[in-house]
Amino acid sequence: MAEVHSIAQGEHLSQIARKYGFRSYLTIWDHPNNEALKKLRKDPNILYPGDSLYIPDKDPKVVTGETGMTHKFVVPIPKLELRIALRDLSDLPITGLACDLDVEGTVYPLTTDGNGTIRQAIAADAERGAVRAAAMEVDLAIGIGHLDPVEEESGLRARLRNLGYDAGPLGFDDEGELRSAIEEFQCDHSLKVTGVNDGTTREKLREVYGC
Repeated sequence: MAEVHSIAQGEHLSQIARKYGFRSYLTIWDHPNNEALKKLRKDPNILYPGDSLYIPDKDPKVVTGETGMTHKFVVPIPKLELRIALRDLSDLPITGLACDLDVEGTVYPLTTDGNGTIRQAIAADAERGAVRAAAMEVDLAIGIGHLDPVEEESGLRARLRNLGYDAGPLGFDDEGELRSAIEEFQCDHSLKVTGVNDGTTREKLREVYGC
């Protein structure tokens, strides 16, 4: 039965689609009832707590086969690509770094590419992970799906902090620290320095951060 799902912290569409039995999140995302949400949130895997997502009825697929025969059905399991970029204190990519990506107990040995990035296909409903690199004493915990949209203050702070700007801790109400961090980011990227999270700043932050 169709219903409206209220997004909780940490939920993303690939995870939700699997929960409701949809192989592709696009069946939900492209439904006309979600048009307003698509315009508001550009990325289906970066949603905000309280967003309303319409879950349509599933359209069952019917196949026929001869009796007395063995029939094999292959159902692809949807995957989600996790992408993490590692940079040093000078904002330069950390290239060629051997590290382990641990996603809920499954460990993937990876090496950062020329952009300091690792990529790995993971289960669509994975929630927690960590990146560890003994050579540089890196041990980063990852909340998969916990990054809020850049339009929201929590999403703005998180991106700035992850990029090395002192935007104050999440849930912190000191607007002075946040404004200073925005000004530093704007200055570093040749934007008009206003300290305001305007459209141009958000688009540049989305570009630099990758989402």
